[in-house]
Parts: sequence; C-alpha cells; structure tokens
Amino acid sequence: MKKIFTLLFVFAAFVSYSQSTTLVISQLNGAGGNAGAVYNADYVELHNVSGAPISLSGYTIQYGSSAVAGAWSGVSPLPAASIPAGGYYLIQMSAASAVNGVALPTVDYVSVPSISMAAASGRVALVNGLTALNACPATGSYTDFVGYGAATCFEGAAACPTLSTVLAGFRGNSGCTDTDNNGADFTTAAPLPRNSATPIFACGAISPSLTVTGTIADFGNIFVGSTSTSQTYDLSGSDLTGFPGNINVTAPSTDFQVSNDNSTWGASTTIAYTSATLAATAVWVRFSPQSAGLKTGNVTNSGGGASVAVTVAVSGTGITPPTPLLTATALTAFGNVCLNATAGPNNFTISGTNLTTVDITVGPLAGFTFSTTAGGTYTASLTLTQAGGTFSQQIFVDFTPVAMQSYNGNIDVTGGGAPAITVAASGAGANNPPSLTTGAASAITTSAATLAGTITATGCSAVSAYGIEYSTTNGFPNGSGTAVTSTNLAGGIFSSNLSGLTPVTIYYYHAYATNAGGTGYGAQQSFTTATPVLMVTALTTFGSICINTTGTANSFTISSPGITAANIT
Repeated sequence: MKKIFTLLFVFAAFVSYSQSTTLVISQLNGAGGNAGAVYNADYVELHNVSGAPISLSGYTIQYGSSAVAGAWSGVSPLPAASIPAGGYYLIQMSAASAVNGVALPTVDYVSVPSISMAAASGRVALVNGLTALNACPATGSYTDFVGYGAATCFEGAAACPTLSTVLAGFRGNSGCTDTDNNGADFTTAAPLPRNSATPIFACGAISPSLTVTGTIADFGNIFVGSTSTSQTYDLSGSDLTGFPGNINVTAPSTDFQVSNDNSTWGASTTIAYTSATLAATAVWVRFSPQSAGLKTGNVTNSGGGASVAVTVAVSGTGITPPTPLLTATALTAFGNVCLNATAGPNNFTISGTNLTTVDITVGPLAGFTFSTTAGGTYTASLTLTQAGGTFSQQIFVDFTPVAMQSYNGNIDVTGGGAPAITVAASGAGANNPPSLTTGAASAITTSAATLAGTITATGCSAVSAYGIEYSTTNGFPNGSGTAVTSTNLAGGIFSSNLSGLTPVTIYYYHAYATNAGGTGYGAQQSFTTATPVLMVTALTTFGSICINTTGTANSFTISSPGITAANIT
C-alpha cells in the first residue's frame, strides 16, 4: 500500500510540474495604474518551459474581455526576440499611468497597440499567428490561454482566481506548472513581474541550444560580379557539449559568403567555443551574386550538441551591370616647341561611368609626360586607383621634344573594365630662328640713312648676329641684299647706319637676326634718298677797273653733297 501511494505521489508531482513544452503565460495583472495599484501599467509575463530557446517571431499577445461573443479586442505582434530555456519575458500591456503605482521593472516589450486589461476578470492568450482569436478559442488555436476571474471561458475546468490591484495571477512552480487547467495551475499573490534579466528557472533538463540575435536585411540590387557591403548578426549558445569545439556557419549558396572576422570570406566559417556557453559572437554575411535574379536562402548555424540548427534568412537580387564607359575631353595642341625645352602643362579630363575597380592607366606616348596635378611630378605614364562606378580625373600633360620631328600621336587611356579610349596629342620639335619686325628709316640724306629693327623673339637659341639688309630691288630674296651689321641691341631694338647711297634712289630693306636655328627676317620696308641741292658762295666785288684793264682775280664756290664736279655746268 505504501508503494502504491508513493507511485501516485510521484505521478501527481510529475503532472503538476509541466505539461507544456514551449511558452506559457506565467504571471499577469490587469489593475496597473488603478487607484491603489502596485504598478502603473498592466502586464503579462511569459516563461520558456522548454529545454531550448524559442523565438517570439510570428507570435502575438492577445486580450479579450470576460464576455464570450466576438473577436478579441487587443492583438499585439511580438518582436523577433528569443527567450532562452527557463527564461522570462515581460510585456507591458497598457499605457503607464502618471498617477497610480510605480513603474514596472524594465519591460522587454511594450504592446502596440496599447492594450488595457480588466482588473478582475478577462482573457489573455499567447498565439503563434497574427489573426485575432474569436469568442472562446478552440484548443490548438493558441499556444497558451488564461481566463481569470469571472471569465466565461478559460483553459481546463476552472478559471484563474479573480485578480485585483494588489493580486496578480501566478503559474505554479515559478511558471513551470502547466496541466492545461487555469484553476489548478494559477494562484494569486502580490504582483512581482519578472523580465529577461531575471535568472532562468529551468522546468527540466536544458538541451544544448544555439540562439541568433538580429536579422540580415535584404541586400537589394547588386551587380553580378560585385560584392555588397557586409551585414552582421550575433550567434550565442548555451549548455553546449563537446567543448572546446566549433559551431559551423554555412552560406546557402555561392551567391552568399560568410565570415567570422569581416575579412576572410568563404562558403562557410566556424565560431569557436571553449565552454558550455558561447557569448554573443558576430557573424558577417555579404552578397556576391553569380547571376542575375532574386537569390534567397538561409545561413545555417549548427553544432555544439544542439539538436536543431538555427538559421538566418538572407536575400538579394543580382542585376546585370551596365557597360563600363570611359570618355575624355580634348588636349590642346602644343605646336612647335624648342628642342629639350618643356612646354605645358596642358590638360584633359577623364570621366567614367559604371566602372569596375580595375586601375585606370594613362600613356605612355614619346615626348609627353603626365601628372594628376599641375605642379606635381610628371612621369611617362600614370596608374590611377579608383573605387569603381563613377570616376573623374583631370590629367596634366607636359611636352619635351628632343628631335626636330613631329610628335603627333594618341595617349592611351585604359582600365575600369571599359573599352580603351585615346586622346590626341600634337606637338613638334623645333630649332626656331629669331622673329623680327622691320622699323622705319630715319636721318635720310642723299647718301645715308639710319634703319631700325626689333627682335620680337630670340627663337630656340641665342642671337649671334643682327642688322639690316638692303637692296635697290623690290622684293629682293632674303640673304641676297647688302647686310649692314649692328651692335647696339637694347630691349630687342637695334639700328644700322647706311652710307654711300645714291641720291634720289629708292632703297628696299628688312631687319635680320641669326641664331643656331638660322636667320630670321622682318617684313620689307623702303625709303628714298634725298635730292641734291647746289650751294654757291658770294663773289667778291671787283671795285672800279679801267677800261681794257684786268682787275685782281676774285672767286666763288659751288658745292652739293653727293654730286661730283662733272655734274655741274
């Protein structure tokens, strides 16, 4: 008889311990904020009576009045939080009163919308779904259901006792008792809500488990062949076995990659654990589509003795990238440049769209050097790193000829995944003679004149000789006239004195100057020498002379510059 009693006692204790394997409503109070209330808001407390963490994603907390008819009046979706095995979770149902009661302990969630519960009688349910319950719900339409006070429906044979401002409903054995009978499972006591910070109270053996915190947002549109920025979630574990060991993290396909350090990426990675508990550890995920279209899947986290792998949903869309394109503005021609002299910088601008991350290269082209700044270091070619997408860079160009030749050609611009383009470059090596203008004639006489010239550019080397070349032939060829050198150059201006010229004669002339590159000439000018004028001195008076008598000889002088005696009659 004693043995039979003992067996019955053990069986009864087992039944009262827990019949649920998931989540239950472990405490509730609907008098928050009422006059005389302990707390300023209504609340519902959940307890995980299973041996593994449970996510609240997809669950709702619902409330209905004590009456039977119609849909329940309050439905609040719960967040994607996870309750560990033996853990508690506190939900604030109504808005907090500013007058009556103290604030609840830190709540884990505030219902949206706010749900006011009746103080003495009502119905509360935890539902794995978003649809409001109707009237008295059927078994299987909820995860847990508590009718309290004078509620017309409840779980089991009787309702939870009536509640008040100073009494909350408590599920027995710290929330573990669940015989599917509200009247047997609940008692009342002073409100004492528990939250996720409360130490766990396990209702049985706790299995090894893994928990994911956080989600991975859709990666959006990513070009095929490109890689998105990374996102992260946290992985933790409890009651793990086989430590030290590794949790295996596996990407769903080649379109996704995972990492344990946001640096080394692959189809899988591992998270090490050295004890039964794995603290929250970051796992990174990125999207690298291999083809166009929507890509979805789940990152799988398994190991540590956990019987159920936890997953994280990932998605993204691969899109065909537009064609990379490079363009460039024109480069101004350099013209003739003296040998071994540097002209420039001139410049052009490279622009790119839809580029890959491949470096951009500029050049080389003989005679030309390049820089990204006007005063920078110029090199035979440039390599420009760029991040892809849109690109713009001004390129400065110097020209340094070393031979008497044309350097016309094309500067190659390549990279960024775009078709190569060229930029036309033009210039020539030169050894220019001086440039001059021919000045006016001055101090013109019948046989002389002063002629001027100006060296407007010395050319590619120092001037070694300069002067005036003249002739009586109109349009005489350069170098065929009579040259009169000069030595009075000052500020580019000089003059030459001509003499021995013929009166009343048109003379043609031009200025010249010589350097190592040759002789340059100014435009032809002309002048006419002066007309001679006879000049006669007075004859001395003879006085009175007798007839037939010869007086003393007197004389006069005839002169004219530039005319000989033979010309005088």
